[in-house]
Amino acid sequence: MPGSEEVALAFDLGTPDGDLIHVRRGDADAWRLNTSTGSYFVKGYLAAADVHQLELAMAFERQALASGVDMPEPIAPTNPLLGWVTRIEDRLFRVYRWIEHRPPEPDISAWLGGTMAKVHELQPLGRAGLPRWWRQAVQPPGTWQGWFTHNIVTSPSGPVLVDWDSVRTDSAALEAGRSAYIFGDGEPEQIKRILTAYVAAGGDLGWAGADLFLSVARNVVQVLGEQIRVSLGETTAVRWMGDHTTIENAIGNTLRDLPGKLDQLHRATQTIDLL
Repeated sequence: MPGSEEVALAFDLGTPDGDLIHVRRGDADAWRLNTSTGSYFVKGYLAAADVHQLELAMAFERQALASGVDMPEPIAPTNPLLGWVTRIEDRLFRVYRWIEHRPPEPDISAWLGGTMAKVHELQPLGRAGLPRWWRQAVQPPGTWQGWFTHNIVTSPSGPVLVDWDSVRTDSAALEAGRSAYIFGDGEPEQIKRILTAYVAAGGDLGWAGADLFLSVARNVVQVLGEQIRVSLGETTAVRWMGDHTTIENAIGNTLRDLPGKLDQLHRATQTIDLL
């Protein structure tokens, strides 16, 4: 693992004030690095990182940055391997300026709806409805990720979108429905405020109808499927799953709660009248 001096040199960040401070484990590790020029968020990818996915994600990230989406600006390395990514020893790294996180704003409905619409306009596929590949019963692990729901940080100037590496092609309407449901905490009025802002900013929900929250159910089933495959010994557990007992308990809880969850989603769809 490279030290703070090597990372600072690779991104021309000035003189480090100390060691790298580990702040997160996940699909990639993250550290805070304080230097003579400021404070930085350092991301180090695992050896199995998908370089092709990083390339696609960075191209999309460039579009978002150019369009004015609220997001941290990446720091360019002095000797890039790929876009904003460089290799230091045996790992890939990238850097952003550190965001001093503050408590979330009580209501980000207008910002979230408008930002989702702006992001969804960057690379539209030009077709509405559920594509054939979406309807497949089994998806590869990690394909479907609720990106908006995990990647919002509240900066001193307001919310920003971070961690663009996991962006994927998906249904804009269904992602909007899922994000609104999660940020609205399942409350119809809050969900409606988010989706109203989304439609006002140009987002299209018209075709989804009763399927508006289908991605909420899809994510539950996807996670359940991944956990069952681990339980059966078909694959190894990823970091977020926990130990064997945690996984077994999660499977049981999900199976028990799934019928009620589906009923709740159906009622939420019936309650919200946007169109």
